Amino acid sequence: MYYIITNGKYWVIENPIRPGEYMESTKSSNAKQFTFKQAKNLLNARSKKLGWIRNGYSMVGEDGNKLQILLERYAYSEISGTSILI
Repeated sequence: MYYIITNGKYWVIENPIRPGEYMESTKSSNAKQFTFKQAKNLLNARSKKLGWIRNGYSMVGEDGNKLQILLERYAYSEISGTSILI
């Protein structure tokens, strides 16, 4: 399953000129699809360049369901319905 990162109004896209650099866009059709691990790493990045992503953005699955974060160190597993340590 792939995830996109959004705050409901803007979506994260990859900069077409500089691959590996991300920016926000109002077009949902241009949203970059991430694996779970890629999206989680991007949301938790400590880089000053990516500070804007940490404020208000979240992962959304392909079907539009928001990923449920139970605690800081636990996440909801969509497959088994149990808590897993991240």
